[in-house]
Amino acid sequence: MTYQLDRLVIHQFRAIQELTLEGLGRINLLVGPNDSGKTSVLEAIAVFCQPLDLLRWIELAQRRDVQGQLDQVQALRWLFPKQNATQHGQVLRIAGEGRYIGRECTARYDNIERSVEPQEAFRTAVMTKALSGKLDNQSANELMRKLAVDLLLHQAQLPNGSLTSTQLGVRCRATCQTATTAPQSLVSEVWSGIPFVQTTAPAIGLPLKLLSPFSHRLEAIQLDQLSDATRINRLAEVTKVLQFVSPKILGLEILTDHGVPQLHVNHSDLGLTPISVFGDGVRRALTYALALSMVRGGMLLIDELETAIHTSALGSVFAWLVKACQQFDVQLFATTHSLEAVDAILEACRPDHLDLIVGFQLEAGRVKRLRGDLLEGMRYDMGLDVRGGRK
Repeated sequence: MTYQLDRLVIHQFRAIQELTLEGLGRINLLVGPNDSGKTSVLEAIAVFCQPLDLLRWIELAQRRDVQGQLDQVQALRWLFPKQNATQHGQVLRIAGEGRYIGRECTARYDNIERSVEPQEAFRTAVMTKALSGKLDNQSANELMRKLAVDLLLHQAQLPNGSLTSTQLGVRCRATCQTATTAPQSLVSEVWSGIPFVQTTAPAIGLPLKLLSPFSHRLEAIQLDQLSDATRINRLAEVTKVLQFVSPKILGLEILTDHGVPQLHVNHSDLGLTPISVFGDGVRRALTYALALSMVRGGMLLIDELETAIHTSALGSVFAWLVKACQQFDVQLFATTHSLEAVDAILEACRPDHLDLIVGFQLEAGRVKRLRGDLLEGMRYDMGLDVRGGRK
């Protein structure tokens, strides 16, 4: 059977050089020790399947930086392979085959700079935070006073009383080779301190969601996705998944508190209760259900599949996940460190659908493919630890 991706070759991406995944399946499990490149493989798939969507690339690049220490220019550079201890290589390249029309994605960036007045840069920083809702009026005024002091200090340090400084950025050119159309390219500039705005809609790509281990904590995103699921009449389906984790959940509602929308769970014992009151297992299952409802015919990428779901619920949640991937024609790629998660996925595919699952053991730049029946034999007949690494 042909899937969205049957083969993936990561030539240059982050720390990965020349890694090939052959014979991809409906359900693809990536296992291996820490720092073996599992998360980078998910990110490479996301870049390859959204090759001209630089805004998504920036969001992807900043996903690992939970504390916000890297600006968007620095984060974007980290998608490109390291050339040496101090420099990034400036070209990434990923290729693939399958139903998806993309065949090769290449990108190159060049460092650029321009002169900018400090007032402009500081004003932009304040306005960006204020418009994003992260600052109220009082906080914005306090930040403006602080930036005014910084501006005076900055001017004192510039030669000849100059009022300009240098702003750094990158110019990125991405190109996608396809199976059916002429190559398509996009050239964009990204600057430190200025939110990137994409001016044209990407012409090539697949529906895709990448879920990080903390995606279930982002309630604002869940609110948007729940609204979308409601519009397309999939709310009952989402509720069913949550009942695997907590059978007393009756449904979901969006209610406002002082004008702020909040996600509530309709619970048979507790009534309408903010989702923040419930454990991470409910939130994680909700994230899976919402993501599946939005990526029909596309890709679902999950980093640390087992996160926040108790072992007692893994079987039922994963059984739904496997069935939903078939029903909605979704190809799943997931990383895991958990043998319980591997066993639960295998159990969900037994006995008739082991051909859907493929395991990939990553270690030291190498990859070992384990088809579903072999994976089952290693776990159930021999009791082997299939995660790789030192035993």
